[in-house]
Amino acid sequence: MTWDFLLWLFVLIINSGLVGRTTYALICLTDLEQDFINPYDLSNRLNRFVIAEYAGQFIMTAALIAGGKWFCAALHIAVSAYMITLFVKKQVYIDATDAFKQLKGQKFRRGVIFGCYCFSFVMVVFRLVETIVHQMLTPEGRETARKLFKEAAVTLPGY
Repeated sequence: MTWDFLLWLFVLIINSGLVGRTTYALICLTDLEQDFINPYDLSNRLNRFVIAEYAGQFIMTAALIAGGKWFCAALHIAVSAYMITLFVKKQVYIDATDAFKQLKGQKFRRGVIFGCYCFSFVMVVFRLVETIVHQMLTPEGRETARKLFKEAAVTLPGY
């Protein structure tokens, strides 16, 4: 395994967590909009994950910069800058008393971040698969792939 593979795998795991967390936040905001949950439950559910979301975003950005993946890093630097401006403007946490007033803005902000995470997810999966394919093209990789496919063909029933 190369460092590129490990980097893309690490970024994929963090990115998957961030996509899931943002999806959860959007679902909770929609539940508040449809009056399925109350504002106090919403603020408790979403505010407890803010630090983890920021930590994941900054760790992923730092890993991409350290790995020299500049295009992906540029996207995540932009997302990090956007998240920092939200933090400075104190728009990160949801106040239970103003949840309905903040609803439209919160959904928009989290939707923008969700779109960036989804775009990044597709890019990371592509780069991970590309790295795996390039590893298979080396002589050692070809031998490993040959053994793997031979074992897979032997275990197929009826052949």
